[in-house]
Amino acid sequence: MSNVSITYTALRGLVDGTASGDEILMEVTVTKFSPSIEMSKTETKTKSGIQDTRLFYTNDNWDIEVVESGTVTLADNSTAALNGDYMNMFLKSVAASEAFLITLIDEDDAEESVQLDGSWSIGRRAANYLNQFIYNFTIRRVIG
Repeated sequence: MSNVSITYTALRGLVDGTASGDEILMEVTVTKFSPSIEMSKTETKTKSGIQDTRLFYTNDNWDIEVVESGTVTLADNSTAALNGDYMNMFLKSVAASEAFLITLIDEDDAEESVQLDGSWSIGRRAANYLNQFIYNFTIRRVIG
């Protein structure tokens, strides 16, 4: 059962039936949605132990795990079952810090503009799911 929506612009790794610039909606099944805080700061400590911290910013991040379960709505409003080709198109399309929208399951399904933070990994779901994969990636809230 899908529990998170992702809306992005297809740019790379295009699947048949899509074109660069198409807006794609994915209803995905997330099995991990763990929040964390990113901080940019410098700390100095004197010889006597007094510490001084300069905080430049904080940002919300989430570690996400998606399984191949859900649907994809293409630009022509046709739908397809979510599979590895669509997940790869999504991850490649947002790999250069392109912003996309995602529903945050911890915030009453609020839609948030986010970016991919770093790289992603793909692993086998389990031995009894031969052709199904798990996609792990981290996103960060776009500060704007």
